[in-house]
Amino acid sequence: MNSKASLWALQLVKYFIVSKDYLQVSIVSNFKIEKKEIDYWLINEQNQSFPIIHISNDSDKERTGKYPFIIATINKIRSLIKSETGLILDISFNEDSSNYFLTDIQYIKLQPNTDVMQPILESFPEIATVIYDVDNIETEKRRIETDLAIKSMQSVKKAKSERKKLNLKEGFCLSFLLPAVVSVVIFIAIQIFASAYKTSLLNSAIIFGAYYKAYITILHQIYRFLTAGFVHTSFLHLLFNLMALFDMAIVAEKYYGKNITLLILTVSIVMGNVCIFIGNGNIIAVGLSGGIFGIFGALVVMFALKGYFKIPAFRKQISRTIYMNVIISLMPGISLLGHLGGFVTGIMLGMIFATNSSKSLRINSLICSIILTVVLGYMSFTYKDFNEFYDGTDYEINQLYKKMNLDNIAKKYITETQKYYKGE
Repeated sequence: MNSKASLWALQLVKYFIVSKDYLQVSIVSNFKIEKKEIDYWLINEQNQSFPIIHISNDSDKERTGKYPFIIATINKIRSLIKSETGLILDISFNEDSSNYFLTDIQYIKLQPNTDVMQPILESFPEIATVIYDVDNIETEKRRIETDLAIKSMQSVKKAKSERKKLNLKEGFCLSFLLPAVVSVVIFIAIQIFASAYKTSLLNSAIIFGAYYKAYITILHQIYRFLTAGFVHTSFLHLLFNLMALFDMAIVAEKYYGKNITLLILTVSIVMGNVCIFIGNGNIIAVGLSGGIFGIFGALVVMFALKGYFKIPAFRKQISRTIYMNVIISLMPGISLLGHLGGFVTGIMLGMIFATNSSKSLRINSLICSIILTVVLGYMSFTYKDFNEFYDGTDYEINQLYKKMNLDNIAKKYITETQKYYKGE
């Protein structure tokens, strides 16, 4: 029976590995148990029903005796694959085994062409037919072992190929590369437009999406809250912003990931400009600074959660960085509110998406973020009006639209702005 069972075990292992994408794992244990020839552990974290499978030739009595070892092994595997859901399928070929359920383990007895429980068949329809008897057991076992070895080599090659692709992808800092490309393209377009239409860089920046409270309030161009972040009129302004973004984004991506870091940058740009909208008058603003401060805020959260602030040298360095950024934010022509809004947004998002923060911290941060968003939204409607009017700028912008043969837009702009300025 043992020779047959060892063949069935190999047939079953091949089925799970080849047809169901399971992986075989080796288990090292401190438990003193009798070493069996048939003792296979398989995992597939993508299988939500049975992520872990154990194959043996144990009787029910042996299953009971090995229960503490089985539970310890299951917990070890769950920690490795980071899976807390799904059942464990324990398969035995022993005549003295049976079908029963205990805790998270579904025990089943399996032999060729036996009836299998319906829940098992739903996940593995062919399970009862993949094991069968042959005349020459040893020859069949060697054949299956050869097939498994070939499959293992193919899996290793595939894993290496995927790792190369992953390393190539990881070589690009998405949250830097994408904003950098967009910002550089817009910067070049602004320079070309200003030269072609013989207008100022400021007017050109407004055309390409700079923050301008008059147009947000009067013409409802709320997209400027985002597009302003990618607009720069000065090469040095663009260069310094991209240098700062690269230094911070490349660190943030290692902790938060590419997509989350890009999300933090984007939302921080928007919220920084919303704070400018609420706290400042009719000004024009450009640049990635709000988003950069957002990533900086998220990094501060990460540093705190990892305990870096307990290191005196690091604490001194980060304090110096914060101090320098505060001084820069207070300089003329720099929007303190834009920087502050981005920084606070980054802190909130950092706590929400931090991988090693507690669940309560993430939930409370999410609640606070929702409340803050609602409050800022309400204040945006309350403080949308302004008293500073720039008739000359508005006139020049309208003339530019006319030169571009966009008369309908020019007419709408001049009509709406004049109505607002007259208090209509």
